[in-house]
Amino acid sequence: MTAARRTILIGSSALLVTALLSGCSLSGGDLGGLIPTSGTPAALSDTATPIPTALAGDTNGDGKLSEFEKQILAQNAPKDYTLADGTVVSIDPKQPLPAAVVAEVRAAISPATTSLADSSPGNDGTGKRQAILDALDAQAAVTGKGIVVVTGVTSASPTPGGPELDGWIALASSVHFTGIMFTQDKSAMVAAVQAWAASRGFEFLLME
Repeated sequence: MTAARRTILIGSSALLVTALLSGCSLSGGDLGGLIPTSGTPAALSDTATPIPTALAGDTNGDGKLSEFEKQILAQNAPKDYTLADGTVVSIDPKQPLPAAVVAEVRAAISPATTSLADSSPGNDGTGKRQAILDALDAQAAVTGKGIVVVTGVTSASPTPGGPELDGWIALASSVHFTGIMFTQDKSAMVAAVQAWAASRGFEFLLME
């Protein structure tokens, strides 16, 4: 603050006190005239700042779609599926598959899972597991949704020379192996794979 402005303010304060002591009233204009200002304040704008429109699929909020975000958007987009009778149904990858689609997927996978369950001598378990994985990948491609199955299998004995064991395994499209190991406990296998499927948005099928 300059010396001249301090002098003006002090003088104005003295005039104000004198006026009050003498019983005089000051109007707003008089008071404003006594106290100098540095300038007229800028008028406030009545125009609100527009809120940017949210961009679908922009997960990091940077206002544009990266290649990864585009892939995720396409992956989650509804997909048309044509049934064997020519009917076109819409599949939402975030929802369970329609019953009619499940029936066709099950029919497409069934030959491979049935073959794997065959416990006859010389059954090529490795090759037949791959056949199931190929079928799962093919159905995931046409439905746009991951698929995981629990299916019966005859496994070699854990002890040399011991009898073969009938049990259950889980196989999935894309990832192929779920990490859930062979077990003879069907209920435990189903519960574990259902939880796995729910956490990843996969369709669960029990092949018996």
